Amino acid sequence: MNTVVTDASGRQTGVVPMPGTDFAGIKRDIPGSSVQTVGNEQYIQVPKSGTYEVSAVGYASGPTTLTIDTLDSHSTVTASETFTRIPTTYHSTIMLSVVNGSSTAPAVDVTGDGMPDFTVVSSAPGTDPLATLPLSARQNHQLMARLRELVRQLTIHRSNTKQTLKLIDKIEKDVQKDVSLYLRSQERGRSTTLDMPPDQAEAILSMLSELRELI
Repeated sequence: MNTVVTDASGRQTGVVPMPGTDFAGIKRDIPGSSVQTVGNEQYIQVPKSGTYEVSAVGYASGPTTLTIDTLDSHSTVTASETFTRIPTTYHSTIMLSVVNGSSTAPAVDVTGDGMPDFTVVSSAPGTDPLATLPLSARQNHQLMARLRELVRQLTIHRSNTKQTLKLIDKIEKDVQKDVSLYLRSQERGRSTTLDMPPDQAEAILSMLSELRELI
């Protein structure tokens, strides 16, 4: 994702897309700010004192990690918050505010329609990744049952990669089925909370895709 920080005066620092091209440029308009890029990683530093709006726009599909560090005068990290495995696409946008070093929870617009689809929770130990998704009770129960079965099978078949991938395939197909049911309900003009909207499904499928790569 390309990330831009905007201060209260409208000045920007970050990685800005160049109109009409597939490239991006560096902007450092905020006094005392800096930008570094290392591969796909971007490091943006601004003065702690101030009010900032942070926006990150996707340029590829896959999980994104966002870390916000607070530094003292000796550049020592005094506070840190990390948000991992944020599902992103070419259309995704992540928005958050930072005031004097304290940030709000990032709001994610997966589909790029201008409306936040969910809010990301910090990746602290014990954090439930499904807490980022507004799933119904039925969806959460069914998905957790599927994932518990996957964990059980992983424990039993530690070296059986083929069996594990089959289980992931099954979960992906179930999620896609829920999306199809949701779209059919929408076409018929019926409002339902039992089926799964595409944005929620995309987030879950992104998590499963990352799990598949780790196996």
